Amino acid sequence: MEIRIEDIGTPPVPRADDDGQLPEASAPGPVDWKFLGERERIRAEDAEARADAAEARCEEMRWREVRARRRSSSLDAVGKSDLAKLNAAREEVREVRRTAKRALALEREVARLSRLLAEADVDARKRSRVMSLRMENAALKAELRGLRDRQRRLLSISGE
Repeated sequence: MEIRIEDIGTPPVPRADDDGQLPEASAPGPVDWKFLGERERIRAEDAEARADAAEARCEEMRWREVRARRRSSSLDAVGKSDLAKLNAAREEVREVRRTAKRALALEREVARLSRLLAEADVDARKRSRVMSLRMENAALKAELRGLRDRQRRLLSISGE
């Protein structure tokens, strides 16, 4: 196989076969060392450019890994926080359900007591006579204390 002249700008140079021998059809001629050197220089520059590009990709991938690890760490912390919140919400739901069950039981108890009071002919919304008297007694005691304090102030003003 030959290198095209338009690619490099120099006359073609026959290539050696796999065993290192030149094809018999081509006559051994002068070796174009300038062409071969230029070709190797181009190959070296191309290899260097590929190596630089690969190094840049490696550096970019390393930074992506650093960012991914950082994000993973923060997501792990957020996940733990969210899990704690979820567990707290679940416990709150359990407590609300327990409270609702207790409320149902208390509602049944109120209905039972209301039925018993109705059978005893007592109105549960009104205060009993004894309770009314106790409340009135407490109010009168408070009023009496206020009047005594006022009397002491008046006596202390007139006695001065």
